[in-house]
Amino acid sequence: MSAVIQFPTHIATHTPHQKEARVVANCDDGFTRLANDLLDALIEADLTKHQYKVALAVTRKTYGYGKKLDWVSGAQLADATGMTENKCRDAIRSLVARKILVREGRKIGWNTVISEWKNKQPQNGVNDPETGLKNNPKTGLRTTPKRGHTKDNIQKKERKEIKPSSSKNADALPDAVVTESVSLAITPPRPESAVHTPNGKFWGTADDLTCAEYIHSKVLVVNPTAKTPNWAQWANDIRLMREQDGRTHHEICSLFKWANLDPFWSANVLCPKTLRKQWDKLTTKRTMEPVAMAARGQHTDLTQSMTAAELNRLMQEGF
Repeated sequence: MSAVIQFPTHIATHTPHQKEARVVANCDDGFTRLANDLLDALIEADLTKHQYKVALAVTRKTYGYGKKLDWVSGAQLADATGMTENKCRDAIRSLVARKILVREGRKIGWNTVISEWKNKQPQNGVNDPETGLKNNPKTGLRTTPKRGHTKDNIQKKERKEIKPSSSKNADALPDAVVTESVSLAITPPRPESAVHTPNGKFWGTADDLTCAEYIHSKVLVVNPTAKTPNWAQWANDIRLMREQDGRTHHEICSLFKWANLDPFWSANVLCPKTLRKQWDKLTTKRTMEPVAMAARGQHTDLTQSMTAAELNRLMQEGF
């Protein structure tokens, strides 16, 4: 007698499709303040997909928190972009090389001097006219082209063994073996430098920086919402006033303090660069102000506002 086996019937269970939560962007939840010129330049820049993603991630990590520069780790960029850390670092190096981003120590941020940007992406596989190197199609960085084992190559290698670690030898390298690290080299900061730009062009001593901070504190009295300046450029202008114009830190701070109290100049002299440019006009008005007040019959103590030499000169002129 045959037995009938009944298999259990599979009942398909229907799981209703769950709608994804609706996300709406709202400035009340936070926003990134970005200059329109910077955004326009970013739109026009010829960047790769990886470079764009990293550039936007750096924007979010800096301007998104009200900072011009900040330390952003490779892990943070990888988490924000979904890229690997190595690809993020490659993109950073390329953007810094093109002067779109700048480094100050471990911090990174946008180069707001847009005119310095190298907007055009180096053509892939085409030799750079300056170095003779080809460009990597993924990162836009220069890479050493492959060379065959020709007789000339072998003879050159035998004649001279070049050590990449030597800076002197690095200058003597032929174009074909120049590495990326050489092309990205920056001027090392001077020993007396307390602050400097990434390329070392603008710099100042600790006293120059202190003087710049004093000037900024006076600017805040006139304009409490004044932005934090580029300290390296401010310190550099003060250094130039010392080295080229023969001013002292005391004279610089003293004249700026006077201008800061003047109804007209307080709104027009707001940085060391303008102070240097208007130095002669400011000094003349400052010197003649007590004389003008005395001529109007207003009492003023000249000994508190003029030097002994200036007082003697006025006495000799019959004042």
